[in-house]
This record gives sequence, C-alpha cells and structure tokens, in this order.
Amino acid sequence: MTLAADIRAKVDASCIVRRVNKKGCRLRVTGIRDGYVAIDLDHTKSPAPKNEIKCDYLFAGQIENDGLEYLSAIELKAGSVEASEAHRQLQAGANLAQEFAPRHNARFVAMVASDRINKAQRAALKATANQVIFRNSKYEIVRLKCGAPLVDALGS
Repeated sequence: MTLAADIRAKVDASCIVRRVNKKGCRLRVTGIRDGYVAIDLDHTKSPAPKNEIKCDYLFAGQIENDGLEYLSAIELKAGSVEASEAHRQLQAGANLAQEFAPRHNARFVAMVASDRINKAQRAALKATANQVIFRNSKYEIVRLKCGAPLVDALGS
C-alpha cells in the first residue's frame, strides 16, 4: 500500500482536498501522480488537535516518473513569512506526519509558500534553529512562491 493510500484510510474523507489553496496562496499539483492525498488540517474533522498550532496541509504522494514517496508539511502565507512562526506550524505538521507514516520510507519536506519574504526572514528560514525535526533528522524549510508547482519543493 502506498503512503498516500495508507493515510487516506486513516483520515475522515471530508478533510481530504484536491487543491492546496488557502489564504490567497496556492500551490499547483501538476507533476504529481494521481492518488496523492492532501489533508486540510484546518478542517473540523482533520486529525490535527483543535485550537493548537498546526500547518495548513499534510501532503503525501509521488512525483510523476519518480517511484519515491514524499510526505510534506505545508504552510501557505498570502503575505509575508515570519520564520519562527512558520517553523512552529511546520514542526506541528511534522509531528502529526510521524503518527501517520511510522513504517513508510518517505522523503520528508517541510515547505512554506508565500507571496513575499524579506532577506532577514529568508535567512531565518534556513537557520539551524528553524529546521524541522522528522524521525530524529533535521530538515531545512523549503520556500516556494505562491502559485508555484508543489513538485518544485519535492524535487529539491
């Protein structure tokens, strides 16, 4: 069973979406194999704890012509990014992702998409202190521009 199928079986179908789009920012899902799963963590039936910090989406899927499975915590910002806030949200997503994929060998990517980001915040996203921990490994936050293909971050 693929990671996406495994996750799909564990969550309420009403929080699974086809588009990664929120707060005036979206990521295109072109270049992703059918069968992917994107979970809207703000949905009332999402598996994320209510009234706690969380990222916007968990994503699991494969790139077309690539047999690797990817698992991603995604935060969307229509305006600018504040690195420490994005880190907290993405870390919460990574923690939740670990519960859903304990036995899958997926590549993890923490990503934030925004319209703009200033130089200081761009540098802060890359700082060791803002790396996201998933399965005892640290991952640098990948930044995308709103409207970019999701695959741009997965292939990085």
